[in-house]
Amino acid sequence: MTSPVQNIQNSDWNKLFDSLAHPLMYLVRAVTPQMLERKSGKIIAVTSAAPLKGIANNSAYCAARGAQNGFIKAVGLELARKNIHANAIAQNYVNNDTYYPDDILDNEKFLDHVKRNVPTNKIGAASETAELAAYLASKNCNHMVG
Repeated sequence: MTSPVQNIQNSDWNKLFDSLAHPLMYLVRAVTPQMLERKSGKIIAVTSAAPLKGIANNSAYCAARGAQNGFIKAVGLELARKNIHANAIAQNYVNNDTYYPDDILDNEKFLDHVKRNVPTNKIGAASETAELAAYLASKNCNHMVG
């Protein structure tokens, strides 16, 4: 669904929001009553850092991911005083087959881009995101929200 803004199709826009933004709201809305009753809970959404900087020809994707980030931030503020912590892990440049198949990871132009744009000069491991999620879900993390 990569396209210049003037070529974004309504169906593509809706598909991105239907697959990224709407399910997150449905999930959070469904689990919140039980967390409120229990007076505790953790909500962790793995999102994207793409909307923080933007990506040319990907404005619809950035908008849908930005909706996720904004939603979780607002939910976090809304529920924190009720001992429910909502956080987004807005990752970028993390190895996964969807965004970085082998042909991309082997592409010299892409590797040069990574070296110019990623402080660690490399693609991150999915296990790093998993470890962060585990910490955010743990009893040791009771201050971070957003």
